Amino acid sequence: MKKTILAAAALMAAGFSTNVLAQAKNFEGFSLSASTGYATWKMAASYTPSTYSGSEPTTSAVPLYVGGEYTWALNDKYTLAFGAEVNLLKSSEQNQILYGNSVYADANNIKATSYNHVHIKPGMVVGKNDLVYLKLAYFNVGFESVAASDGVKDSWSNSGYSYGVGYRTEISKSIYAFGEINSLNAASKDRVYTGLTINDKVTGTNFLVGLGYRF
Repeated sequence: MKKTILAAAALMAAGFSTNVLAQAKNFEGFSLSASTGYATWKMAASYTPSTYSGSEPTTSAVPLYVGGEYTWALNDKYTLAFGAEVNLLKSSEQNQILYGNSVYADANNIKATSYNHVHIKPGMVVGKNDLVYLKLAYFNVGFESVAASDGVKDSWSNSGYSYGVGYRTEISKSIYAFGEINSLNAASKDRVYTGLTINDKVTGTNFLVGLGYRF
């Protein structure tokens, strides 16, 4: 995943050959967008005391992101956008098995319940109607778990940074299509229970395609 993003970023930095005069003004303005695709979240955990251990579930989702951003033309070739997005759908539910002294203790059914981010996107025009961009974001993702033994619910959130690459093409004066790949890395977060602390480290990936409307 990281190699794919880095390779695409290198291609962007190197530039594309084109016979069409680059016009960054074609992408300038405020826009709203919606996108979907495939997203995964992997949860790696450590336990205190160390007599506990557990599985590392991966939750998956077909998200529905909606957002808005404003794009500025820095010159004929380069752009800069600021924006924000939220996900309207929850992920699938996965089991996190908990062991005490290698013996089954309980299971948590975990799912991602929310996601939102703010982002910055430096872009480079590669034709009159096409733009490649890097996407850097700060995000917050919410999770919910339900204990299999007694049905007790718990919720928490993790924040972190993501990076990715994307491609945008103008279909008409106002409508554009885009696709992007993002890698997400959240800071570790403690979940504290009676006699047990679970430290979660969450990573994720999403592959998205979408449509936008530029005003």
